[in-house]
Amino acid sequence: MTSAFQKNTKRFALFVLSVTVGVAVVLSGCSPAPAPPEATSAPSEVTSAATERPEETGESEPATLMPEESEESEPLTPEQVVEGFYSWYIGYTRNVGNPMADGAYRSSEYLADEFVQKADGIITSFAEGGYDPFLYAQDIPEEFTFEEALVSGEEASVVMHEIWNPGTQYEHIQDVEVALRLADGQWKIADITVTTTPGEVVEGFYWWYIGYPGNPMADGAYRSSGNLTEEFVQKMDEIIASLDRGGYDPFLCAQDIPGELTFEETLVSGDEASVVVHTSLEGHMFTVELQQVDGQWKMSAVICPEAGTGEEKSTAGWQLFADEEHGFQVRFPEDWTCEESPPVPLGMETPDELKALRHLVLFEPQGWDGVASPLIINVTEGTEEEFGRIYGPATSTEDLVINGYAVVKAIEDLSEVRAIRYIFQSPTDENVRIVVIDSISGSPEQAEGNEDVMEIVQQVLSTFEFTQ
Repeated sequence: MTSAFQKNTKRFALFVLSVTVGVAVVLSGCSPAPAPPEATSAPSEVTSAATERPEETGESEPATLMPEESEESEPLTPEQVVEGFYSWYIGYTRNVGNPMADGAYRSSEYLADEFVQKADGIITSFAEGGYDPFLYAQDIPEEFTFEEALVSGEEASVVMHEIWNPGTQYEHIQDVEVALRLADGQWKIADITVTTTPGEVVEGFYWWYIGYPGNPMADGAYRSSGNLTEEFVQKMDEIIASLDRGGYDPFLCAQDIPGELTFEETLVSGDEASVVVHTSLEGHMFTVELQQVDGQWKMSAVICPEAGTGEEKSTAGWQLFADEEHGFQVRFPEDWTCEESPPVPLGMETPDELKALRHLVLFEPQGWDGVASPLIINVTEGTEEEFGRIYGPATSTEDLVINGYAVVKAIEDLSEVRAIRYIFQSPTDENVRIVVIDSISGSPEQAEGNEDVMEIVQQVLSTFEFTQ
């Protein structure tokens, strides 16, 4: 986790702050957190409390006061500025109140004017909480360490390590880069950015999620996480709203909360990445997909495998098929092909029983010589009665959840083979149904020797996603 500013630099810790915080703060972002408390004092009262002399109040001077520089004092070094700001920030939280809600940060001599304005914009944009632009976290780290500043002319940077659960199996470290600039001979904090990897984003989110003191879905706490893309938040909003009977968690692909999580090595392909997550639930795992947004890794999807299938492999770097007209997409391997086809050959009249069938999409490995493509998508648009005319009666059905969507798996026994269909109902149009047909698993002739193809069919199925 070394940034460009850290290269060729001797690493050392300037100091470690061990913090026991009694007052929670409105935090969120790369290491998520509980909901924000109310501010304990108005800004005017905060200013007074922070500037009264100890002899006037009869109390000893708290360690959280903003230090004042005398005219004769030497300018603070970049390290001292960063150390001073965070010592004050954490101490203010512990002894006074919420420095974001109170707006106390605005009077800090450590911050450049433009960064104060940036923080103002971030904080005022929070509808239901949000990440802390000074910590990029939802929980106060228990320890901080700082590296030696890198100085180049009138610019400098200091890397800060935020540490949660230090010395335990749940230890989590996040690197935050503090940029400074000279203003009238004084170093000021001009920007703060997080330098997390895809794996750190996933780990940070899930350690927060399973430890959240409540129900993060019902509370909507996930919406304030800086770990998720806006599109993913909207998708989860829709999925959670559709779970009228409760029980299923689309972030965990399970009904029960696992006690432990392990994370496989991150696979990165350009601006996309994936992390496979294993849980303590027997045979349970899922895949988290990420994208880079404005230089930061964010979770963009959680891929839940079908119950009973084997381990899922990463789909990072796979091709994308998207049907914008009907609002869905799937991913398929780079060495596979897909071909769109009309429901009947051109020039032929469409039979009444196929009126609701709009078109077909055929997916198969390059060089496939099987009787039928291993995976076929039928796009249908019509009433439930019209939809029923296309397919024969199902021998059996099963309700599943695939990638967060309620799906009906219909099996039709046809002599020596079985027709296996997965029916996805559009969340925005009751007449649109997407039918994914697995034509290999139910055919002993095609399945023999093609176990790898059957596995990929399930992986493609697990990437299905509605886009509108």
